[in-house]
Amino acid sequence: LAYDNQPSPSIVSAQAAAFTLPKGLNEGRAGNWSVDLQVYFPALSFVLASGMYISHQVWPLAHNRCLYRKRGYMHKAENAAQRFGQENAQVEFRDVILEDLNTLERIQRALDAGLIKEFNFHEHEVALRHQAYVVRETLKRYDLECATAE
Repeated sequence: LAYDNQPSPSIVSAQAAAFTLPKGLNEGRAGNWSVDLQVYFPALSFVLASGMYISHQVWPLAHNRCLYRKRGYMHKAENAAQRFGQENAQVEFRDVILEDLNTLERIQRALDAGLIKEFNFHEHEVALRHQAYVVRETLKRYDLECATAE
């Protein structure tokens, strides 16, 4: 019932072929597609699907703490079955996000304990390598601006 009435392709079932997608999403019409991700450096991203989108914001509070906010947006359900499908989709996204956040929290604990000294990205992780580069360059510019302001 949930998958038959979901607002967008399921993360776990990848049913993209069953949905009419707006222009700009899944341009190649890949059959195993479920979402697109748009990231706006440094702290905002959107998960875009055919019938919903989710915003993520991360606000640094300290070198090892942040505030994370997630909001989901979708059309108003026309009936109880659609509402059930929407809730199921939110639960799937929640579970994926909690899995990712759990990994991030464990990495942060290892960093705080001095167990991790550096990160090595796989050659296929182009977006992550680029993000790490942008963060390093942004911090270098910030440090230079602070040094020249003193």
